[in-house]
Amino acid sequence: NLLAEDIPEDISALVWFGPNSDPSEDAVKKLDAYLENGGNLLLFTDPFIGDQPTLDVFLGEWGLSVPEAFAFETDSSRTFNNSMYYPLVEYTDRNWSFGLESKNAYTLYYAPRPVELLFESEGDITTSVLLSLSEKSGYYPADVSSDYEITDEDVVGNVPVAALSESAETDGKLFVFGSTYSFLGDFLTASY
Repeated sequence: NLLAEDIPEDISALVWFGPNSDPSEDAVKKLDAYLENGGNLLLFTDPFIGDQPTLDVFLGEWGLSVPEAFAFETDSSRTFNNSMYYPLVEYTDRNWSFGLESKNAYTLYYAPRPVELLFESEGDITTSVLLSLSEKSGYYPADVSSDYEITDEDVVGNVPVAALSESAETDGKLFVFGSTYSFLGDFLTASY
């Protein structure tokens, strides 16, 4: 509980799954201190969560941004069940996907949110894309009406849906995933 407790020093990784409210400044300071001591934070975001300005500032300091938007895939060969919101992701950083790639294994995301890199390198912080969608992917704002029709301008290609930011000085790592739904038990245990 970041509101009432400090993060124990012997914790090798923290999982922050779908924060549904903006964190307090005190919670963010604890996370920063944890990462500055070489910790690993895995943050999973939800496209249905609204404005979180404190979280945005925290991510920005680590060179990442998670826009309030829905990512989609228009290449039907890269989707499940012909749904643009069930895209197959591409492994972008081979250092982290080693052993996961084969001709018959795919990673499916559900209702992803884009994860943008604000910079590649600044000070001792470097960022990289871990998972992305195809050249025919895009995203649109989450606050549009339910009958919104995707335009050509929405298709920007290679939309990142997971990224890593790491400190060379402290070895702290922040992993950001643009989906909570992809990691829920019901989704992970489905037969497909």
